[in-house]
Amino acid sequence: MGLSEALQYLLCKEASMGEQGWREFLAAEGVDDWVVLHGGATAVFRVPSLGEAAQLAEAVAQVPGLEGSGTVLTIADGRLSVRLTRGMFRLQERHIALARAVSAMARAHGAVADSTGAQEVQLAIAAKPDAVDVGFWRAVLGYTGLDDDTP
Repeated sequence: MGLSEALQYLLCKEASMGEQGWREFLAAEGVDDWVVLHGGATAVFRVPSLGEAAQLAEAVAQVPGLEGSGTVLTIADGRLSVRLTRGMFRLQERHIALARAVSAMARAHGAVADSTGAQEVQLAIAAKPDAVDVGFWRAVLGYTGLDDDTP
């Protein structure tokens, strides 16, 4: 097997593992609070106030395994949004346990899951590499590159 064939094999294997990950996540028991968007597994929990959303975020941040996992918590007036991964193809079996633990913590704090509140907006800037100031757009959009898309 040549280098090209080996690379193709690895890329196909990674893609299939990623698809398997999000499919297994959606099929798992106990993750009914969660939806899988292109940007990853996401849940929205409603609470009565901004202060309670901040308290819930503090409690969720204590869930074992969440620290350093890349999870994003977004606090807003009356809700906390939780995204476990950066991309649906990055979901792994361990995210199922994290999702269950986050949901349990939210319920323990009186939060109500609202899957209709999960949303995602993506923006793509298309241009020839020399015609766009990537640094400018990353700064404006607050973008942090993935390992495989950092020039």
